[in-house]
Amino acid sequence: MADEDLELAEGGKGGKGGGRGKLIAIIVLSVLLAVGLSVGATLYFTGALGQGRAGDESPAKEQEEAAGPEKAPARYLELDPEFIVNFEDQSRVSYLQVELEVMARSQEPLDVLTRHMPRVRNDILLLLSSQRFESISTTAGKEALRRKILEHLQKVVKEELGEPGIEAVYFTSFIMQ
Repeated sequence: MADEDLELAEGGKGGKGGGRGKLIAIIVLSVLLAVGLSVGATLYFTGALGQGRAGDESPAKEQEEAAGPEKAPARYLELDPEFIVNFEDQSRVSYLQVELEVMARSQEPLDVLTRHMPRVRNDILLLLSSQRFESISTTAGKEALRRKILEHLQKVVKEELGEPGIEAVYFTSFIMQ
């Protein structure tokens, strides 16, 4: 009986080498089990294996859902050629040259403006020529003029598409003399 206990302590009937082999096998299996559990837990909690934990939302995902649908890339239309108007400034004639670009998120509003370009250019020319030198020489005056042009363009697009469609108007050149 003492011999059997000695053999079990040494690693079984195979002698000294058998005990080391079993120990290495147990360690390798333990490491593989730990790695497998770690990978499985990572996949589960990141949602790769399904829904992840119930109610576990990342802050980025919550912000994305709150912001609504992702915006389409901006599209631009340059209103060529530039607008040149003259207006009276304290009994002297002054000139204004403006280059404009329009921004929308889809092509349809830009196509509407292109189709109605004679009307668009006429209305913008009338609007520019009705300005006073003092009012558009300030940043606030230029911003107010930009908003008026935007409102006009949105009105033209809304008549055809039912929605404004145009998000912004930009002065790419603004020269007064």
